[in-house]
Amino acid sequence: GTKLVAAVSLGLIYTSTNSGSTWVATSAPTNFWASVASSADGSRLFAGSLTGAIYASADSGSTWRPTGVRAGSWHSIASSADGTKLAATDYVRVVSTNSGSNWMYLDSAMDVGTANFSVSMSADGNRVVFVVFDDTDAFSFFSGSLTLDDWGDDILARFQGGFCRSVAMCADGTRFAAVINAYNASPPGTTNCGGTLFTWSAAGPTVVTNCTSVSNWTSVATSADGMRLVAVASGGAIYTSTDAGVTWGPASVTNASWVSVASSADGAKLVAAANGGGIYTWQTVPAPVLKVTTSAKGLLVISWT
Repeated sequence: GTKLVAAVSLGLIYTSTNSGSTWVATSAPTNFWASVASSADGSRLFAGSLTGAIYASADSGSTWRPTGVRAGSWHSIASSADGTKLAATDYVRVVSTNSGSNWMYLDSAMDVGTANFSVSMSADGNRVVFVVFDDTDAFSFFSGSLTLDDWGDDILARFQGGFCRSVAMCADGTRFAAVINAYNASPPGTTNCGGTLFTWSAAGPTVVTNCTSVSNWTSVATSADGMRLVAVASGGAIYTSTDAGVTWGPASVTNASWVSVASSADGAKLVAAANGGGIYTWQTVPAPVLKVTTSAKGLLVISWT
């Protein structure tokens, strides 16, 4: 949570090495930047433009190079912890296993009737979740595995008449959260749903949909274990959850046109960006988590964060 990267539409890309206290403009050119991603240590950065290529930096933003992907409107980028595996979305889905030097296209170019607007990846890069819209006014969460080259029809969930702006996967790929707007047909068991805070777990699998009156969710982020979540809405508040999305509560912050949010691995540092406004940070000292187990030799092992 100490190293941050932020991009400005029709502007520059900025980095911070002190949790947002100060920012420095990188050498990236002015562009219609729409998405950024970072390796865990902040050394490898990636940025997507709405009118061009995907750029990569291997030196924390000091220098940038366009990758070999075709020009497009790259709405979302996800990176593995080491920055070698990438996934990005336009009207097509693309993945890379060498930091963007080469890309594999998962869809036919400009497939009319479908669109991909968000993607997230596990820490090892071997599990990816895409949000795919089709011409039936429905969208699905597709999951794929880089290790198995399995990008077929693994649909984790499907909704009719909604729009998913953002999805976030936990480190091991067993949980993800999403924010969904403009339901024409409310989820099962809900009525008059302006928007939904949605979480999925591989244990079961289980799905939790929290119907809200908020109809303009824009971004969601998760801690590494998938338990601590944060979601933001344009013109609304910032909401957080500490139980993997079962319950949510608004944070004490002024309503703003929030467009993006990020979380540290432990969920103790949050960063939110407001359209036409500033970048805000929140920090707390996490409570120690005590674990008691036995070793292979039957000895007592006590550990804590």
